[in-house]
Amino acid sequence: MHTGRLPLPPPNLPILYPEETLYSWCAQVHAWNGNPSVLNTSKQLFGSPYSGLLHDFPANLKVLHEKTFGLLPDSIDLALNHTLLGYYLPFHEKTASFKILKGVINGSVPQLK
Repeated sequence: MHTGRLPLPPPNLPILYPEETLYSWCAQVHAWNGNPSVLNTSKQLFGSPYSGLLHDFPANLKVLHEKTFGLLPDSIDLALNHTLLGYYLPFHEKTASFKILKGVINGSVPQLK
């Protein structure tokens, strides 16, 4: 019987090191678990088939935090310290930076690039 739920995250979650990008970590999750589809790995982690493929700016970080049962840093820490957002947000006004940060935590900001 199909429950309509998304699959649980892969059981093997590597350590996210302080200087590591989220994209690199996602690639490790994919490799460690032998998943044949990167789209499926992304869906397992982010609830979206393409969020895990974003090498520069993140998406759905709140879902990632929930699906990894809080084993990763919080969404703000992930965005600022494990993606390129931490480099670019200081060049924006605080209001714009907050809006962008809120966008990548709760969904995506496609016009960001």
